Amino acid sequence: MDKSKLKIVVIDDSISSLKHIKLMLKKIGLKNITIFQNPLEAIKFIENENADIVFIDYFMSELNGIEVLKKIKNIDKTILTIMITNSNDEDIKMKAIKEGINEFLQKNIDFPDFMTKINTLINLRLYYYQIKSYKESLEETIKYKDKQEKMTLIKQYKIISDYVSNHFYDNWIADSYFKPFDIVSGDSYITLRIDDNHFFVAIVDGMGKGLSASLSSVLTISFIQHSISKSIEFSDYNFERTIKDTFNYVKSILLEYESLSFLMLDIDISTEKLIYSNFGMPPLYIKQNNEIIKIKPNNTSLLQSTKTFNIDTFQKFDAILTISDGLIESVMKNGYPYFTEFQKIFKNSFILSDILKDFKEKVEQPNDDITIFYLIIPLTRTTYG
Repeated sequence: MDKSKLKIVVIDDSISSLKHIKLMLKKIGLKNITIFQNPLEAIKFIENENADIVFIDYFMSELNGIEVLKKIKNIDKTILTIMITNSNDEDIKMKAIKEGINEFLQKNIDFPDFMTKINTLINLRLYYYQIKSYKESLEETIKYKDKQEKMTLIKQYKIISDYVSNHFYDNWIADSYFKPFDIVSGDSYITLRIDDNHFFVAIVDGMGKGLSASLSSVLTISFIQHSISKSIEFSDYNFERTIKDTFNYVKSILLEYESLSFLMLDIDISTEKLIYSNFGMPPLYIKQNNEIIKIKPNNTSLLQSTKTFNIDTFQKFDAILTISDGLIESVMKNGYPYFTEFQKIFKNSFILSDILKDFKEKVEQPNDDITIFYLIIPLTRTTYG
């Protein structure tokens, strides 16, 4: 803002004093100057029009300067105020300071001293507007960012497809859980049915925080979903080809310094055969004859420079649990990471809610996104073998 646009109000019951101050203000370059002999009229004007700098004479018939100052500060505490007085009464000055006065002027002050004091207040007010403008701009930026992040999460939920969970399949139970840590999630997942007893599961974890990680995750899961859906539609599903196509696609979207972790599973419950390719995600947890088998990743997290990938097979299982790292890396209330308890809880669990109940009791706040897929064989077989 230019200083000539600042709103200046001068309140003094002496018309000669008003004219003298107005003349000096014009010499400084101020143009928007309103003068009042009646303090009540001035207060009403400030209520309606506001002001930037207000000059207040202390000795006035209707209200004294302290009373006027109180009313102005009640309207807007940011208005800069100057008390005009010839009195050297320290009590008056202390009362004015207590009420928020910014400066004092003697009525007979010469122009150079007047200009020095007023220019200080002018610069202070202009700086106030700079800060206000910056704050408003920052708030708008934050609002826009928050809106975009919320829209991103809504879009992510729309893209995530879960056609397997919360169902029984020949007495098998499938379930899943997805809990973003922030508005923008780095995790994404899909579950799709190839046929009645044949499932495809993918979990993707964009490494790092923020929009870039989330975008990589959402783009990858969208690509996988589209590829699998089309192959099912044309009865042309092939797990190895899906891995290869995804491998090449992800490399094409990653930046030079980025990596992406993801896990893809082909599960046939009729033959209890699992085919998997794990790129740097947490281990697969398999329950077999009431024992826990931890299958480590068979690939590192995917980079632009990655050249090859591995696909492996596991036969015969009573339960399969896949997770993102938010579950096992979260810290419990006792200060230990949850993975120290995790395998014991998994071994004794019969449904996903058993694990979630234990996790929520022991962990006050997760430190990352959490995605879980849990497939378990009938209770009778798990118990009696």
